[in-house]
Amino acid sequence: MLPRKLQFLHPWLHLTGLAMILAGMPFSVFLMSFGQFWLIGNWILEAKFDRLKLFASSPAALLLSGLFLIYLPGVFYSENLPEAMKMLRLNLPFLVLPLILSQQKPLSKFWYFALLRFFLLAVVLATITCMVIGLPAWLNGAYTDIRQISLFISHIRFALLISFSILIISWLLAYKPVQMTITEKVFWTLAAVFMLVF
Repeated sequence: MLPRKLQFLHPWLHLTGLAMILAGMPFSVFLMSFGQFWLIGNWILEAKFDRLKLFASSPAALLLSGLFLIYLPGVFYSENLPEAMKMLRLNLPFLVLPLILSQQKPLSKFWYFALLRFFLLAVVLATITCMVIGLPAWLNGAYTDIRQISLFISHIRFALLISFSILIISWLLAYKPVQMTITEKVFWTLAAVFMLVF
């Protein structure tokens, strides 16, 4: 538990953990996992376990956590224990994130859209990196399959993130849930077009 004078750091540590997860989604599975453990560490340090009742009273959090628990019984009768443990590890976010997020105050509008933009920027940067490094390598014959230009994560997951990002940008531009300058609108429009072409 942090000293009382440092308690103000907990919201910032929480935001840092969320940012790590968002940055890790297009770039690094390790960073995404580290962000989850960061959130768990901050939750333990905060030591406000009385807020577990918020988790227990949230149907959405319980439903998402249930997706993890579905795999748990299979571990005990699985003939391939390493693969079973891998499935548990891959589905751990369904347990960790609802548990942590349901006990935190909802993000303010400012931080919600700041993190959303941060995620979009991470996907754009990952796309640019794959275009600059991966595409020439494929054209030069270093890669036999164009799907290999997805340098950081599975090409399927990367494609889903790009599609999701294009939809988010379209929503931001069409419905204007937050004010954006002309420069921002132009940037995100070009980013969406670039990812669509990619």
